[in-house]
Amino acid sequence: MKALTYQGKGSVSPEDVAHPAIEQTTDAIVRITSTLGEDPADPLGVTDLVTHTVPLEQAPERCGTLRKKQDGCITVMLKP
Repeated sequence: MKALTYQGKGSVSPEDVAHPAIEQTTDAIVRITSTLGEDPADPLGVTDLVTHTVPLEQAPERCGTLRKKQDGCITVMLKP
């Protein structure tokens, strides 16, 4: 099947890949049907979907906010 694969910051490439499969209980298959942004630094439009951005070290305490959908939290971007 064809898939757009991430090659690094600002770089994606269409490639032939095997069909995805769930191998572990923590796996997920995500299908992106459209992108929202045209930013070359974010070609997949991921930042358009982010409702909260937090430093990586705050991830443990913000996990509950995401899980409980508090403060309108839908998607969190972790910054190193």
